[in-house]
Formats: sequence, structure tokens, C-alpha cells
Amino acid sequence: RSDEVVGLLSAKDLILIDPEDGVPIGTMLEYCGRAVVTVWFDTPVAQLFRDFKRGQSHIAMVQRVNDADESRDPFYEIVGIVTLEDVLEELIGAEIVDESDVYTDNVTRALVEPRREEVRRRGAWQDMLDPTHLRVARLTDSEIEAVSLFLAASVPLLAALPPHHLHAMLRASSVLILEPEGPPLYERGEPCAGCTVVLQGRLSTRVACGSETFEGERGPWSILGAQALAQEVYVADFAVDVLEPTRVLQLARETYEVVCKAARQEAEATHSLARAAPPPSPSAAAATAWVDEAAAGRDAGQDAGQDAGGRSALTPSASSAGGPSLQPNPFFSGSSSSELARPPAGGIAIEMMGALPPASEDAAV
Repeated sequence: RSDEVVGLLSAKDLILIDPEDGVPIGTMLEYCGRAVVTVWFDTPVAQLFRDFKRGQSHIAMVQRVNDADESRDPFYEIVGIVTLEDVLEELIGAEIVDESDVYTDNVTRALVEPRREEVRRRGAWQDMLDPTHLRVARLTDSEIEAVSLFLAASVPLLAALPPHHLHAMLRASSVLILEPEGPPLYERGEPCAGCTVVLQGRLSTRVACGSETFEGERGPWSILGAQALAQEVYVADFAVDVLEPTRVLQLARETYEVVCKAARQEAEATHSLARAAPPPSPSAAAATAWVDEAAAGRDAGQDAGQDAGGRSALTPSASSAGGPSLQPNPFFSGSSSSELARPPAGGIAIEMMGALPPASEDAAV
């Protein structure tokens, strides 16, 4: 009952517990249980924040006195849970959306926009562990996406495939429902033409090492015979039997080879299109370089002693008095020392006002 909370366990307390050991919850509470912190439903947020800061807990049960039924005595009733994050959100007046949040808030229950696809994938993972999906002999689109992410992270051969080709391979693969009464899934010393991904159920494995045989079990999200995709003749060195109704995905080597060929052809076509693209016009490239040089020079030298390219418009030379005198820079051409040399063919002429005063009224600047 909601008014009889006896303890609090964290998910990390259960990580090392084997479900098959059947450890009672009471035992877990005795060794890992945390004290239940309760607060009244009318406790001010500031007071609750001070209580959380003491470090006893970051979560509390909210209680109140239920006296609605006059036929029975009033009793304490748990009406909700409040966390440190809830308190902080109230204090700052805004919702805190972290990496694990599915909804922006509990009022509108609007999904967090960037994570709609993530929510869909999580649902697919949970559906594949749902016993009611055990007899479904196909993969939905969300399941295909979830399985493709798992395979790309677990099998190097499949990680090299583009995602859309891996999706196509999964759509072309078979989903089988295996029964314990059926034949073995793999037999030691027998060739096989593909690998198997366990989606639901349990399998028994036997691996021989010399004169000894080691037995084990494989459950959901186990991969068997992945090297069969790359080897033309793959002989299993293990045996696999079905312990209970099991849903598996079988990836055939032929399907993998067809998908790999399609991926290579697509890559070659993309490379050919890239090489066939026309290179940029030489005149356009020269004009761009010339404009960049002029702009750089303009920024570097705005005084009358520098031209648009950053070079001195006048160069020192020896005068008759022995002192230096300024002569026109050979960078300039034409009758006027302030007329810029023409840009290359296809270039763009830029007027550099104020770089140097014209030597005559008709001089080009």
C-alpha cells in the first residue's frame, strides 16, 4: 500500500544481483536499504531545499493526513515523491531537462524534441524484451534501427556498412521462432551460412576444449557465428541448443555480400561524380587571389606611403646631397606613379581611394 513505504533501494544496488538467486527484498533492504525521508505536503520549498542540503537524501516521500473517511481513524498517506531536481526547478522557475528526461514536464507531458527518435528506439528495445512479442516473425522499423545500432557497435564487419545499407540487410533477413523440441541451432563441426542474433529467449552453448566441454547460456542481444559473414566456408566450433521458445534474427552471408556490393557501387559512383565535377575557372581563381591580396594590403597600409597591396609606393634612393630621396616604385606602371598595375585576365579592378594622391589631375587612382 502507498501509505506503508518500508524502505528505499537504488538501481545501482541491484546491479550485481543475479535474478536467478532469488534474493528477498528484505535482505536487500537490510544491507543496502536507505532510510525513507518523509515531508508534509505543505512544507515550504525553501525548507525542503535546506533539508536536502544536509545530505541525508535527494528524494523524499510527501505525506498528508487522510481524514476523508469518517468511519475510520485518520491515517498518514503518501501522496507523491519529490526530488532535489524538483526543488531546484521551483526555485529557478524553469524546467531542467537532462539527458534522461523523456518529457519536458509532468503537466503537458510534451516529449523532449531532440529525443523523439531516442524515445522511439528505447520503445523498440523494450518491445523486443516483451514476452508478447516473442511470436512476432518480423522486425518493425524502430526495431530495425535499434538492432542496426547494436550490430554496428558489436560487429566490425557490419560497422563498415553505411546505415541505410545495414537497414536494408536487416529488412531482407529472417526472424525465426525456435522451439526446444526442434533441431540444434548450431552443431560443432558443421558448416553454417550466417550468424544469429538472439532477440528473446535462452540458448544453451557447448564449447569443446580438448577433452573437456564447457557449457553456458546465451540470452537476448547475443551474437553467434559473426565470422560466418566473412568466410565462404565457416565451420562452427561450438554447439547451440534451444532451452525455451526463442526469437532470433538470422543474417545470411549471401545477403551480406549483396549489400556489400551495393555499398561499393554506391561509393564508386559518388567518387566518379566528384571527379567529373568541373574545376573552378582559372580566371576566377586568379581574380579571387588578386582581390584577396589587394584587400590584405589595404588593411595593412592605409597611410600615403603604402599602396593597395601593402608595398611602399615610394622607394628610397641616393640623392645628390647624399641623403635618401623617394622614387616611384617599379610596382606601378604607366605614365602616373599612382596607377596600379592591371590585374590578370578576368580580374576585378578595385579603386583604392586615398592610397596615394594622383601625380596629375588625369591620373587614374
